[in-house]
Amino acid sequence: MPAAPPPAGTAVPGSRIAITVFCLLSFGLAWAAAAPLWISGAGLAHPQAKLFIMGMMFSPAVAAFLVLRFVARPASIPRATGMTPLRPARTLIRYCVIGFAIPPLVMLVGVLAAAAAGTYRLDLADFSAFRAFAAPLGLVGDADGTGVPFAALGLFAALQLVGWAAGLPMMFGEEWGWRGYLLPALLHLGTLPALLLHGAIWGLWHAPVILLGYNFGRPDAVGLAAMTAWCVLMGVILGWLRLASGSLWPAVIAHGATNSGSALFVVFGDASAGAGDAVPMALWVASGAAMLLLITLGAALPPVRNAVTSRLPGARGALRLRRAAD
Repeated sequence: MPAAPPPAGTAVPGSRIAITVFCLLSFGLAWAAAAPLWISGAGLAHPQAKLFIMGMMFSPAVAAFLVLRFVARPASIPRATGMTPLRPARTLIRYCVIGFAIPPLVMLVGVLAAAAAGTYRLDLADFSAFRAFAAPLGLVGDADGTGVPFAALGLFAALQLVGWAAGLPMMFGEEWGWRGYLLPALLHLGTLPALLLHGAIWGLWHAPVILLGYNFGRPDAVGLAAMTAWCVLMGVILGWLRLASGSLWPAVIAHGATNSGSALFVVFGDASAGAGDAVPMALWVASGAAMLLLITLGAALPPVRNAVTSRLPGARGALRLRRAAD
């Protein structure tokens, strides 16, 4: 029996020209946004560094809009990129909850794995690294205090939740480009190749700030390679959320939770081992291993229905992460 045609407006044309234009625009706009950090010579110490990085985060969305509006031209941009529809509501909510939970869990497993490997020192008695971080913010009264600072930890968790919500517009800026446009546009290559390739492109896109020491404290090829590898793994997870749900929003929520979850390293750390703005490389490696384990375990389960490729006759395969309930 021939495959049913995709519903109007759901397909993202994946021509080489459209994909190439998107990549050139997203990379070019990212470098333009970060240019003041390089030109000034101040790098990440620039007083407006956060503002420029926030601007950079919207470059994939700008690139996606221009390509979708003037090159790819799907019948409906919101439907083609997973912004709509917002139903079935139960399925969407379920995947949003999964997206919110996975990144902190990955970071927590990464922290425990790094501690077990001896590359990260825990302090679960006094939370000294957290105290050193929280004292200047007024969350604790004494950086050298002892015991578990329950009230401060609760307040910090609340602040992280507020920060997660406030950061969702920036997360949308990235996700609309990577998981909204690029991933579906690459699905003609097959599901797994599309997941891996779009993650690699996403990782390399971070070069303007990674090469200044962002995230890893490694302003070199090692830092960029680590970011790319990490994004390939996280891209599989975020991409699975996008494909399984058929919606962009679980990936947006998960991206925000990933950024917030990275704060766990300072919560459980030992201040005497040192804690800086950059997440220790050992924790990136450990969290990457946790993601790889999650993907491997998920691949052993029956395949989830691919809510995007089921509407695209030219796409092949499905990411085997969990059994679909619907």
